[in-house]
Amino acid sequence: IEKYSLKITNKTTQIIGRGEKIHQKISEKAENWEKTLEKIGKHPKTLMYSLGITGSAFLFRMTTFYLILTSLGLQIHPFKIMLLIPLISFASISPTPGGAGTYEAAMAATIILLTNLNLATALTITILYRITTYWQTITIGYIATTTLGKIPSKKQIPQT
Repeated sequence: IEKYSLKITNKTTQIIGRGEKIHQKISEKAENWEKTLEKIGKHPKTLMYSLGITGSAFLFRMTTFYLILTSLGLQIHPFKIMLLIPLISFASISPTPGGAGTYEAAMAATIILLTNLNLATALTITILYRITTYWQTITIGYIATTTLGKIPSKKQIPQT
């Protein structure tokens, strides 16, 4: 895939006289991918660690979704939740930051399709889920980055 992608972008660049940056990015990503595979080959624990983190993130998202449903007095079969969470993750690929807007619409639509819940309930679940998993993180990150420069370093603290 790497070889053909690089050939195609190189040929396209030669024909239209543009696209060197895209060709360079694809080349860099391919090199990064190769380095990652080499690292995993040399240190298999890296792969296990990565899989553990990814798996736990998935479990936390499922648990959050399940707790939101429980707090609203609703129940959805766990297998539907296991299907729903990865399906709606595709919506975050949209060009908006974090998939804002499209993610919510996709999640509400998927909830309606997989369950017999109405639009108002699906939107409530979606908004609560996004507040707990996305907007809370954005808010904490914003506060952390805006106050980071205001925290005095050791050099700035007067010695007594």
